[in-house]
Amino acid sequence: SPTYPLHVVGNIYSSGDITSFSDARYKTNLLPITSPLEKIQLINGVSFTRVDDMRPIKQRYIGLLAQELEMQYPELVYTDQNTGYKSVAYANTVAVLVECIKELSRKIENQEKLLEHQGQRLEHQEHELQNLRYYSKN
Repeated sequence: SPTYPLHVVGNIYSSGDITSFSDARYKTNLLPITSPLEKIQLINGVSFTRVDDMRPIKQRYIGLLAQELEMQYPELVYTDQNTGYKSVAYANTVAVLVECIKELSRKIENQEKLLEHQGQRLEHQEHELQNLRYYSKN
């Protein structure tokens, strides 16, 4: 028997958007998502077939393992009270991915600044080397 207000067996198709409640006016105790890259490294995207698929030709799926995700982000995993089976709030994983992108962008920006600084330093050293060569000849 279904344990959720809407329980669908099979795929869902919508010709419009599927949205989730996310109004800031109803949110308190906001905390930043910390160490997203470090945590995402511990989660594996996988391709798989389902053990409960009774069709003669097994369909391949792509997803995450709820148990791995739960270890890093328990807020993204739901456990059915009756069966113990786990499900993932895939739409909510976007928040983690956004923070990963932002962290990667900061790292890239820092690397670009470092490269620019090293390039300037190299130019300065090359100029000094040219001066030394010039004065050593004269």
